[in-house]
Amino acid sequence: MVDGVKYIYDDTTKQPYCENFEIVCFCETWQIKDDDYSSLLPGYTNFDSPRKTTKGKRGAGGVTVFIKSWLIENGIVRRIYTQIEEAIVLHIDKTYVGLNRDLVIY
Repeated sequence: MVDGVKYIYDDTTKQPYCENFEIVCFCETWQIKDDDYSSLLPGYTNFDSPRKTTKGKRGAGGVTVFIKSWLIENGIVRRIYTQIEEAIVLHIDKTYVGLNRDLVIY
């Protein structure tokens, strides 16, 4: 369990655990602005969508996704529909996941 995305920065067990996966997603990030967590996992490309809020000093909700950078660089995974707020939509090449059709994760 992660008690808050920002706490992974100093955690010696959770960050290495996350690095075992090609795609890592967090919801309810409470981030305030884009790129708050962009340096959280070295070697990953970060896409985020903080919830726009005008109340309080902290963010409200939001999602952030980390994808191993080589998957982005080789065109295997790409972000699509960037205009959709409060969501990350990913297109994954079918050959990477062994399917007959490309995979879209929303």
